[in-house]
Amino acid sequence: MGDYLNATEAVLTLPHKASVGASTLPLNLGEVATMVAQVEGEINNAIAHAGFAAPVTTSAPFSFALIQSKALDGVKCKALRVLFPNLGGPGGRATVASEYCKSYEDFVK
Repeated sequence: MGDYLNATEAVLTLPHKASVGASTLPLNLGEVATMVAQVEGEINNAIAHAGFAAPVTTSAPFSFALIQSKALDGVKCKALRVLFPNLGGPGGRATVASEYCKSYEDFVK
């Protein structure tokens, strides 16, 4: 279990066409767990850099919910880039991951 979510929780929020399990390709549950750890590390670093204690705990429910939501955006960004790298089309159009990536990247800046 991570600080804010785990791989199974993250996978359950992916679009219904995404299939991620113990040995699925191009992405498996272990790789999603690594993405969770990476995202949580980046978030905790941003929180600490801003002068706050990290990780945020459930004793601060509103802050925890916000951080959990942004962690989920970060994991979705990374996972969807692997699962559907070109969905959305060529020519500079946004990919399916774009909205999640922007939300996450804006948060950790």
